[in-house]
Parts: sequence; C-alpha cells; structure tokens
Amino acid sequence: MAIYGEYKTLAFTRPGYKAWIDLKSPSLVYDDIAFYKGKFSAVDCHGEVFVCRIDDNQKVGAKAVVPRPKGTEDLIKKRLISPLKSNAIFSRAFCGILYCAWGSDF
Repeated sequence: MAIYGEYKTLAFTRPGYKAWIDLKSPSLVYDDIAFYKGKFSAVDCHGEVFVCRIDDNQKVGAKAVVPRPKGTEDLIKKRLISPLKSNAIFSRAFCGILYCAWGSDF
C-alpha cells in the first residue's frame, strides 16, 4: 500500500504483480496509512478515516469508517497511530488526539 502522486492517492500491489493498482476511494489527498489486524487504514487531509479493502479483487476500494472532525485544517497533516485497544484508530492532528473506534464489518 502506498500514497503517491501530486494528489496523494492510494495504490497497492501484490507479490507477482508487475504494476500498482489505484484504489477507488471517495476522497483524495491522503496523509497517512497504517496496517492493523490484517487491514490497511488511511486518513485523508480532512481527518476522515478509511478502511481499505484489497483482499478481494471484486471489492477493492476504501470505505469511510470515521467521519471528518469539525474544524480540521486541510494543511495540517493527520497521522494514524498504532491502536492501544482492539478496533481503535487514533488520528493525531495539530491540536490534539482524536479517538475513533470502528467495527470490523468492512
């Protein structure tokens, strides 16, 4: 999994693939990605958190699991931090830490 290009979009590859595959997503301009419990998560420039599905060729994509927080600045980088509890993602913005829990139904 990688963030690439001028618009910081998501792509992935697998062993044996000769190219990267763009991940269809409702957002652009990602700031960070993380791998936890077998899933990739990504946070965009607005602070919205997505779970990325790349294990099934029929359903490759990203689904929003945590909405963007009110009042976030696009120019401030967002980071995903390793969860302290199961099914939890922390997104750290300039002004503090926002706690978000998400289910495993994706």
